[in-house]
Amino acid sequence: MAQPKVIDAEPALLFERLIDLEPSRPREARPFRTLSPDELRASIARELARIMDTRRAISVENALAEDEVAMTVLDYGIPDPTALSPQRIFDRQDLAAVIAKAVRVFEPRLRKPVVTVERDPAIRSAAVVTISGTMRVGARLEPVSFPMALTVRAANVAG
Repeated sequence: MAQPKVIDAEPALLFERLIDLEPSRPREARPFRTLSPDELRASIARELARIMDTRRAISVENALAEDEVAMTVLDYGIPDPTALSPQRIFDRQDLAAVIAKAVRVFEPRLRKPVVTVERDPAIRSAAVVTISGTMRVGARLEPVSFPMALTVRAANVAG
């Protein structure tokens, strides 16, 4: 009896199968059901960007106290970071913790995520966020890292 073949691909997310990344092509060359390692890396990067770009109506303090098991799709994203300063180490640590929690809950393809938040030396109100971990590709785990910029700027209110 033939043994199952291990392939270096992972299933595509449902929403990615529904979105047409190449609308100018009338048909797909192959049905979009699996992701190659490069496609998986890009898919995880897109999902991390979505998490980082989505704001929740919760304070950072309350988000830190939340139980991950109780979180639902209504908890998708990160709290508004405008009350935090990238210049303060404790604020960077809190921001890293809430981002890591959101990644653990909403991007399970990235295993054992580690988040670092550093000051952006060029922009005082910005931070450089790096999200690292491993992704499964077929039968192996591959280390990956995703650097992202995050602007933490309070809104100016004219009075």
